[in-house]
Amino acid sequence: MENEDSDRCILRKEKEKRRKGDLLCEKYRVQLRKKEEHSIKEVEMNPPLETTIRAQDITLAIIRDNKVSESSEKEKCQLDENRMLWDEIAKLSLEMDSVQNQTLEMGKEYLENIAIGKKKKDHPQNTITERLQLYRIMSIVRHQKES
Repeated sequence: MENEDSDRCILRKEKEKRRKGDLLCEKYRVQLRKKEEHSIKEVEMNPPLETTIRAQDITLAIIRDNKVSESSEKEKCQLDENRMLWDEIAKLSLEMDSVQNQTLEMGKEYLENIAIGKKKKDHPQNTITERLQLYRIMSIVRHQKES
């Protein structure tokens, strides 16, 4: 029973808040309507002022249009430059891939030659030199893979 009473009390308070809000809203509407009517009367009494305002609005619109066209030209130039830079990046990426592939092929060839050399049991000095060259190539290949 107490629960229902508290719910009813809350409901009454909410209804009262809503009614006060509606009254306040209506009050503001009336005030706005009065201000609008007053502004309309002032404009009717001062037609030259209205003409001046319209002329200034037109001038402002023209200035805005000019600024928009200037900024769009700048944007077009920047977009063109951006496209050229992306094309250059793509070309450089292709070149870099090509160089990496060539380096890998050279490394594979070199490893094959070393394997052939081991089979022939070349001179010990040659195998040390080959190992040093192999080490250099492998470090280059690793470096390129990390990049």
